[in-house]
Formats: sequence, structure tokens, C-alpha cells
Amino acid sequence: MKVVLLQNVEKLGKAGEIKEVSAGFASNFLIPNKMVKPATEKAVKEVEKQVVIQEAKEEILLKEHKELAKKIDGQEFEIEQKAKDGKLFGSVKAKDVIDLLSKKGFELEENNVIFVKPIKEVGEFQIEIKIKDEIKANIKLIIKEKK
Repeated sequence: MKVVLLQNVEKLGKAGEIKEVSAGFASNFLIPNKMVKPATEKAVKEVEKQVVIQEAKEEILLKEHKELAKKIDGQEFEIEQKAKDGKLFGSVKAKDVIDLLSKKGFELEENNVIFVKPIKEVGEFQIEIKIKDEIKANIKLIIKEKK
């Protein structure tokens, strides 16, 4: 049975593709879970139109992510932490970095901050910000001792 995929289906294909599957698999699993439609001419055109719209949205989002990376890349941020003799009480967390970025108008999430190793001392550190898969930026984080 020929079907058109309405969404990405693991081990089968991506949204918009036309695939040949067994009738039982289609009628018992794929169609009830709204993963596919029978590959009629109307369904194929409808899904192709949705794929084009989705690709346009993804392209706009990619452009926004690249602009954000460009704005963040190379910036310096300072944070004060309790410390004694250059050693921090605790460590700098991703949440601390996100709070700093949000104060400057950059809205990101904790999983966007990549630490090579935990920061547990006063000093300057390069932090990688992973905005989206291959889109990354680096910031300089300056840790100072809180007086």
C-alpha cells in the first residue's frame, strides 16, 4: 500500500515522502496514529504544501538562530560569586550563565550552555553557547570574588 508520511517516522522516512508499506501496518498502526495517509493525489499535494510551509518556517528560525549567535559571540560577562583564596564556594552553574544572558536580553535555556569542565575558581573562562545543533557562539565569562 502506498502512503504519504505526515510526519517523520523512524526507520520509514521523513514527512512528505511516499512509501510502500504493508496494508496491515498502514491500517493497524500508521493511519490510526495519524502518521500517514493513503497516497491519493489530493493527499500528496496537501502534504507537499505543508512540507514547503514547514521548510520556510525552519529557514526563518535558522536565520534567527544565526543572528542570535552573531550577537552573543565574543561578548564578555561578569559574575560575582562567594569565594575564598580564589576558590568558589560551589561552582558556576548553567543557570547562572542563563540569568546573566537574560539580563542582557538573550533568551536561552540551561541546556544551551556547554561547560568543558566545572568552574570552581575565580578567573576568565570561555563558555560555549550551543544555540541549535551546528550554530554555536563563545562568550568570555569573568568570575570575580564577591566582597
